[in-house]
Amino acid sequence: MNDFLDEKRQEIAKRLKELQPLVDEFRRLEAAVAALAGLGSGSSPAAASSATRRRRGRPPGSGSKRAVTATKTAAKPAAPAGK
Repeated sequence: MNDFLDEKRQEIAKRLKELQPLVDEFRRLEAAVAALAGLGSGSSPAAASSATRRRRGRPPGSGSKRAVTATKTAAKPAAPAGK
C-alpha cells in the first residue's frame, strides 16, 4: 500500500512539473490580453471579458516606489531651457 502511494505521489509531482511552464504561459497571456484590452478597440469578446475582470494584488502605482520617485524628482532643480 505504501509503495502504491509513493508511486502516485511521484507521478503527480512529475505531472505538476511538466504542466508548470504551461500555467506560466497561460498567466502571461492573460496579462497580455488585459494590457491590450486597454489599448485597442476591444471589439473581440475575449478582450471585453478580460477588461471587466478584477486584477489580483495592489493597483498599479500604489507602491512605495512611486512616492520615492516623486520625492527625488521634486528635490531636483529643473534644467535651464537653453541646455
